[in-house]
Amino acid sequence: MINRAVKIIRQYNEYTQLELSEILGVSKLYVSEIESGKKPMDSDILLKYSNFFDVPVSSLIFFSDSIKNKKKNNISNKVRVGLGSKLLDVMEWVVERNESKKKV
Repeated sequence: MINRAVKIIRQYNEYTQLELSEILGVSKLYVSEIESGKKPMDSDILLKYSNFFDVPVSSLIFFSDSIKNKKKNNISNKVRVGLGSKLLDVMEWVVERNESKKKV
């Protein structure tokens, strides 16, 4: 889910993958692989996203599917994942709505 979150944050702020890669000092391929979920976010890139977009690291970590939990099926984890997914759905809708308004 974190890959979806960082992609939406980038899109909402109207940056291309190339622009963001140059700002963060990483390759466009790396940004693409993070957003597609092919590469995990390490702490360095997480901090770079947090600082650049002025989003608390804790807010980004909320969307992490890889939070280690002794009881993987506990209620709080299910609620976090469910809420996170719904929040991302709303954020994607806002991004799509803004993009469609620009085309008119």
